[in-house]
Amino acid sequence: MKLLLYGTILFALGCQSLKLNCESGVCQKREKLKFSRVWAKDTKLSNNLSSKKFQQAKALIHDEYVFIGNAIDSITAFDKTTGTLIWSKYIKGGVESTATAVKNILYFSANDGFFYAVDIHTGKTKWSAPIRFEGLGAPIVSGQNVYFLTGNNVLIALDRFNGQQRWIYSRTESSELTIRGASKPAILNGKLYVGFSDGAAMAFNALTGAVIWEQNLATSLKYNDVDAKPLLLGGSLYLPNYDGHLYKLNPNNGQVIWKVDVGGPSTVGFNKDLLFVSTSDSKVVAVSPETGDIKWEYKVKKGIASTPVFHKGMIVFTESDADVVALEAHTGRKLATYTTGFGVSAPVNVTDQGHVYFISRDAILWNLKLVR
Repeated sequence: MKLLLYGTILFALGCQSLKLNCESGVCQKREKLKFSRVWAKDTKLSNNLSSKKFQQAKALIHDEYVFIGNAIDSITAFDKTTGTLIWSKYIKGGVESTATAVKNILYFSANDGFFYAVDIHTGKTKWSAPIRFEGLGAPIVSGQNVYFLTGNNVLIALDRFNGQQRWIYSRTESSELTIRGASKPAILNGKLYVGFSDGAAMAFNALTGAVIWEQNLATSLKYNDVDAKPLLLGGSLYLPNYDGHLYKLNPNNGQVIWKVDVGGPSTVGFNKDLLFVSTSDSKVVAVSPETGDIKWEYKVKKGIASTPVFHKGMIVFTESDADVVALEAHTGRKLATYTTGFGVSAPVNVTDQGHVYFISRDAILWNLKLVR
């Protein structure tokens, strides 16, 4: 009996001395985590001597490539492993929207007033279509169509094979005060879901463009923009507006199920238990998807955070005027940070192998590795 007691005490002391993390009756060694730089590449075609830009594009990983647009002058393809330049395409005013790839075609909106479909291997244009405004919204491809929202609240559906217009929905802006950005549509069962800068969340028939429902998420606060991609999860629709709330909606009719006071500009991140929201008041908040209860909050060092990306028990995001950050997903405990020196306003893309790709505000594409 004494031997068993001593053994128990020694095991407990061992856990403490080795800084073991004991959860659910199982002790696991709490190893240190860090971001290790693999490579960093300049994406600009010309010297930009002006102030650092607010980059918005998320790096796209497709096959062996990583694609990234910058807010200055181009969109570029690199080898995702070595960082070797594959091709770079000049675009006047740059590309702030995240690209989408389907098979061998890359689709993206651009700041020169055109929407492009280009060959992923060469960057050569397959077709382009005039959209007559900044293309700030990331596209989504479904069936024969590609859908996207421009910076002036115009929702467009094009034939993805030739660029011919399928349908268009234009919404009049009701306020002079809006945040620069545009929602990426989400699609499910033939319905297209999208948010607008006046605070409206809407569902459309994806084939015809007919309005199915409209829900006003605007508040009395200064900015009502719904710039996030709607999150479809577990039969519900989650969507924040900028200065207001995070909403849980019924995707069939737009009815509000609950709302919580954590508004923000970014798409909601998630794992099987929690929603992760980057708020307009410089926090990252974990919320119960069932009840809307707040589980923990993390204060951003400086600026606002991008969309949190879940990866193996942690979330990874950027701070617009500070660092790249990894937090423990279920507690919000800080695990690692990395400073580029210029801040990072764009979201990250995290691979299964722990590589973290993002463009910093000085238009450098980074490949970091989460290591222990």
